[in-house]
Amino acid sequence: MSMWSARHTAQSSGSIRCDLREAAALGRRHCVKWNAWSACSDSYYWEHGMSTSSQASEITEARAQRVVLTDDSLVVELVDGRTVSVPIAWYPRLSHAGPAERTQWRLVGEGEGIHWPNLDEDISVDGLLAGRRSGETQASLQRWLEGRKAG
Repeated sequence: MSMWSARHTAQSSGSIRCDLREAAALGRRHCVKWNAWSACSDSYYWEHGMSTSSQASEITEARAQRVVLTDDSLVVELVDGRTVSVPIAWYPRLSHAGPAERTQWRLVGEGEGIHWPNLDEDISVDGLLAGRRSGETQASLQRWLEGRKAG
């Protein structure tokens, strides 16, 4: 007989998400297994198989170290060895920029993002990893394009 109800997420590395609210609802006496962790608190916890406190300190945010733009893609190399490539069409300002303008980028926030000062374009590494396209409206893009023609 189970003393608590676990809600399983998609199987991955043995992690189980447990709803301690349900355990608390069953009464504190049924939470003996969890008392050391949270005394049946009203929050969610992850139980990771084989995790240690040193592993938690090794988790770092994704940061860019190199950017390459081709005619079709924005390719970002991350400091942890991953490479992210997305269609340049996701970012209209980059799509409309010339090759020389595309090379004028700089990393911001220790690699948390990429900034093109001449294009007034900013892209976060988190956004790239999440697959987020530019959120610029058509009206804003049109104003920017018209400003480029006038300048």
